[in-house]
Order: sequence, then C-alpha cells, then structure tokens
Amino acid sequence: MSPLADQSLHEILDALAAADAGPAAGVAAAATCAQAAALVQLTAGLAARHSRAGDGAGARRMEEIAVRAAALRGLAASGADDDVAAYGAIRGLAGAERAAALSRAADVPAGLAAQAAETAGLAAEVAGQAAGAAWAADVQAATVLAQAAGVVASLLVTVNRAAATGAATGGGA
Repeated sequence: MSPLADQSLHEILDALAAADAGPAAGVAAAATCAQAAALVQLTAGLAARHSRAGDGAGARRMEEIAVRAAALRGLAASGADDDVAAYGAIRGLAGAERAAALSRAADVPAGLAAQAAETAGLAAEVAGQAAGAAWAADVQAATVLAQAAGVVASLLVTVNRAAATGAATGGGA
C-alpha cells in the first residue's frame, strides 16, 4: 500500500476491502482519526474567526487548537503507513520473533489511541464555541469520529498484545 496521503479515498477503500489485504482496521482507524482532526482544524478556525470580535483569548485558543489539530491529522495519516509497516514486519515470523514484532505492532495503535483521545478533547473545546453555529454538526462529527478511532485503536492494542503473549508461549497468533 502506498502512503495514505498519496491515495484517493476509493483506492484506500479498495485496499481495505481486498481479500489479500494486510492491515485493515488500523488503517481505517488512522484514516478516521485524521478525518476527525481535519474537522477539528476546520471548526477551530471557524470558531477563531467567529470569536475574534468579542474574545481575543478565545480566538487565540481556537487558533492553537487548529494548529494542533493539523499536526494530529498528519500524525494519524502517517499512522496508517506505520500500521502497514508494523503488520508487514510480522509476516513470516514465528515464536519469539513473532511475539516481539506483535508487541511492537501494538505500539502503533496505542499511539493512535492517544492521538484520537487528544483529538476528541480538542473537539470538545471547540464545541463550546459552536452553539448555534452552522458548523456545530461538524465539530460533533469530529468528536464521534475521534472516539470511534480511539475505540478501534484500543481494541487493536489488546488484540496485538494478546497475540504477542500467545506467540511467546507457543500459542500462535
């Protein structure tokens, strides 16, 4: 899979749906988190413009959130590529090597879960500025998407760590 940023949405969906696809849920969670962060970036920018007239500190905070959301969007998008690499590193390994690779593979969704939690937190801050705004649904969507990405990422951490334990004890994975 080429870098997520270089693919169209259709290409990503085709790759996820392919029977021989490698990582799927991790890539989907990363893409979802990146989309949530993009919505936070958008809505924080709108909130900054909206609050500029009456609340300079509030506008500055929304600008800070927009900048951080942009960084989180990039991290999450890169996380999709990291997930592909971590999954690829597992293929063909057995025993202790496989267990170690699975353990390392759990680090990718663990990082994504943290990014998703931060994105959801930023969305909650922006939501406080969204009452009655035309973009209120966008920030609510960002919250739900970030939470969903976090749930999936946490599930993958659990699965990878359990598989690592099984591989280390000869239970396979």
